[in-house]
Amino acid sequence: LRREVGPLDDLPVLLATDGQALSALGDALAAAGARVTRLEVATRQIDGAGRERVERALAKGRIDTVVLPSSSAVEALAGAGLELPEGMRVLAIGPATAETAVRLGLPAAQLPARPTVAALVAELGQGRAGSSSSGTGGPRASISSE
Repeated sequence: LRREVGPLDDLPVLLATDGQALSALGDALAAAGARVTRLEVATRQIDGAGRERVERALAKGRIDTVVLPSSSAVEALAGAGLELPEGMRVLAIGPATAETAVRLGLPAAQLPARPTVAALVAELGQGRAGSSSSGTGGPRASISSE
């Protein structure tokens, strides 16, 4: 996958999981070179330490992209009450997930060319290689909720 989508060498990605032991997105991000940290949100609540870590990263501008792989993940992220900074790049796996994000008050999400893990990882890599829509320049972390 690294050869197909380009390297995400050491891009720190926070992957909020919804209770699934295996994660195709987490595996694909790791294969593309990202450093993946998993945060369990199966109960639609983020533990205190996890929430503090994410809030600090947001406050310091170290989050580049929020990745939304499912509507249930969007619901979990919205339920956590994290506020995203103005101009935050949001990337959804497909149109239904993007619609859920908007309905729940998250910023409008970009969509990959196809609703697949590989296309989502490729889009994330393209955003890193080019200019980020957040307009802040250098590489930052990405939050992914799955």
